[in-house]
Amino acid sequence: MKEEYQGVQSFAEVFSCGMKRICPACKHGKMFRTYFKMNDHCPVCGVKYEREAGEYIVAMYINIFLTEFLFITGYLLTNSVFAWSTGTQVAVWATFNALFPIWFYPRSKALWAGGLQLGSGLYPD
Repeated sequence: MKEEYQGVQSFAEVFSCGMKRICPACKHGKMFRTYFKMNDHCPVCGVKYEREAGEYIVAMYINIFLTEFLFITGYLLTNSVFAWSTGTQVAVWATFNALFPIWFYPRSKALWAGGLQLGSGLYPD
């Protein structure tokens, strides 16, 4: 008999699973086999993550939106609080814009998977 798992039930659980990059359907399995490569199925509960090509394009939009929101907000805050030169600001925020999306990439996909689970539900084949 296959064990039953309870998937995410709230946005807080979606956020938690997304940041940990674990399956939102069972809250146990690892979603990624490498940093950038997502598993096709959860190794624990067997749920299929991507049913159609391009289903995770929204994760890219989440990543871009959050990166630019933090960039603009951070720039405005540091510009008003610190007396940094333009060169320092460019160095800090260009580095942030280059590195943050790489760090956040798998998390944005996991967050979107959690949103799918919360909405219509992910399910095994």
